[in-house]
Amino acid sequence: MTLATKTIGQGQEVVLIHGWGSDSQIWQAWAEETFVGYRLTFIDLPGHGNSPELAATDIAVADAWQDALLAVMPVRAMVVGWSLGGLLAQRLALSHPERVSALLLIASSPCFVQKQGWLPALEQSLFARYLTEVMTQTLTLLKSFVALQTLGSQKPKQLLKQLLPLLTDTLTTHHRALKQGLQLLEQLDLRQEIAALAMPTQWLLGEQDAIVPVALAQALPSLQPQARIDLVADAGHLPFLSSPAQTSLLVNQFLQGMNF
Repeated sequence: MTLATKTIGQGQEVVLIHGWGSDSQIWQAWAEETFVGYRLTFIDLPGHGNSPELAATDIAVADAWQDALLAVMPVRAMVVGWSLGGLLAQRLALSHPERVSALLLIASSPCFVQKQGWLPALEQSLFARYLTEVMTQTLTLLKSFVALQTLGSQKPKQLLKQLLPLLTDTLTTHHRALKQGLQLLEQLDLRQEIAALAMPTQWLLGEQDAIVPVALAQALPSLQPQARIDLVADAGHLPFLSSPAQTSLLVNQFLQGMNF
């Protein structure tokens, strides 16, 4: 099945991939104001927004989601990924570098779960709980996750009020897709691979992010020395919503410093 997309504008190709439990609506207004003069393709992940779920075994989820994204992407584009979307963007760039001209990774990580010697991430016990609750307490879990994303922003209550309407009835019934997304966040670990990424890369992290700790900024230079790392002050996991002007400024500084 084909993933739902929306394309607007003219110019260099930019693909935007959103995070878990959301859809492309969450950042469309911000992206239109930020990427002026570009052709933007917004993609809804499997089971999110207007995209259908994908049937895939636990082992094949990463490949199935990646193939679905590649099928609707332009031949070559800058890929902008937020959270889970950023993790998928990294994997795309590693497996198909000819398709990715540049990477812009917002509130994302090469490894979202803590492991021995890797602390700038979420605890494994949290994901274990999420994987259980996503099948039995879906709406409650999604609301809890949205609230977690708003932490660290200057107006979390206002942001929460803005985000809750995006939790559609369709999303809350797509248990398989939500579980698959959590499995990707739990299992994918690209720390040892991202040094091979040769395209221009920007990591944009919220200083108060409760999901991707800002300590990641200290770990990234040893993992991907050539990448640009920027911090958004007074922002959590949603810097493009809580601090849109500052986030746009940092993005455009990155864009002005490269040709793709």
